Amino acid sequence: ARPTSTTTYTVLATFPGTCVLPASDQVIVTVSNPSFDLPDISFCPANGPVQLGLGAPVGMSDYNWSPYQLVTDYSIPNPSTLNPPPNTTTTFTLEVLNTNGCYYRDSITIIPTTISANAGPDKTMCKNQSEYIGSVMNETGPSITYNWSPATNLNNPSNPNPLFTATDNGLFSYILTKTDNSVSCISKDTIVIAVNELLLPPLSTSTVCQNSCVQIGTEPSPGTQYHWMPSSGLSNPDIGNPIACVGSNAASYVLTAIDQNGCSASASVVVGVNSQLAPVVSIPSVTACSGDNNVSFNPVINPPGSYSYLWSPDNGTLSSIYSLNPSIFITGTGSTQYLLQVTNTISGCTSTTTANLTVNNCSSLATVGNFMWYDVNENGLQDPGEPGASGINVKLYNDLGFNVSSTVTDVNGIFNFINIS
Repeated sequence: ARPTSTTTYTVLATFPGTCVLPASDQVIVTVSNPSFDLPDISFCPANGPVQLGLGAPVGMSDYNWSPYQLVTDYSIPNPSTLNPPPNTTTTFTLEVLNTNGCYYRDSITIIPTTISANAGPDKTMCKNQSEYIGSVMNETGPSITYNWSPATNLNNPSNPNPLFTATDNGLFSYILTKTDNSVSCISKDTIVIAVNELLLPPLSTSTVCQNSCVQIGTEPSPGTQYHWMPSSGLSNPDIGNPIACVGSNAASYVLTAIDQNGCSASASVVVGVNSQLAPVVSIPSVTACSGDNNVSFNPVINPPGSYSYLWSPDNGTLSSIYSLNPSIFITGTGSTQYLLQVTNTISGCTSTTTANLTVNNCSSLATVGNFMWYDVNENGLQDPGEPGASGINVKLYNDLGFNVSSTVTDVNGIFNFINIS
């Protein structure tokens, strides 16, 4: 039986013989049709969520909307879209199950009557920079108008893609409102602009004695790049606070800094020079091994005179920050830079010089060597023209008198013992 509607069927059985009445029974075939039709919806995005359940059947035992993540409740007949609703044409499907176990599904398409306003992605920029906001893809037409709020720092607040100029640092929020008069629809979008500013502190002007050196600039900030112009006379033109050695003439320097956001700032400093002569200080770089003792810089000062001394940093790695040649306490490997300020106690002239220390993890084995030569004039010194003594056997003894190694001098008289503990 394939009835198109609910039908009652009767069966009649007539028996032969003496039975007077026939036997009969009935069966009811119920036809259930949960079909329904969901009308498509045109909507204005600015009016909030869209009600989806218009035309959905009632009294069903199960409802299931998809895509479920775009509706408020996928298991009821009349959910709404989330707020805000999709800004593009979107199709939803409802599947129902009635009490008789019959399934049916239908789809609904929601169509925005206008393309939503697009204020563009949020931005991070630097003070005094200019960038376009909004989008060139914003829909235009005779019935469409745009308005930005606030209008501050925008070259045209009625343009869907205006130029924003960052005159102040801080966080700024702009709302773009699009009005489409042809469908009486308004849509809005928001952009947040973070404006950063890099500030350099005022750089102190210094006056020094002739041939003096002085530290200029500012304490470096992490993530910020520095560059000085000109670079002549500077210990390092790519740090925030180099040592400037200006000789006998005044010098002017410009520092440019760029932070991690790409924001830049510049400041200038003048180093003046007076008629007094400053001490000339030279400090050889020192390379040491981890665990070494009795390490020092041995600065050389000219001309000799009465001076005071000041080392920095004062971090406990020097035996005294007020002596000319303090001992260095080795605390680890790597490179460390110290500053020595030497002041003439009579004239007051000061020079500041860098001292570089490099500490390595050294091998416990060493190379020991020297040389032999023919001391023709027997003065104990190898003079020009005195040849090296080649082919000489040389033995090395430890402090207990044991011969621990042997070698032979080369053609220049040089000998070396390697891997000696």
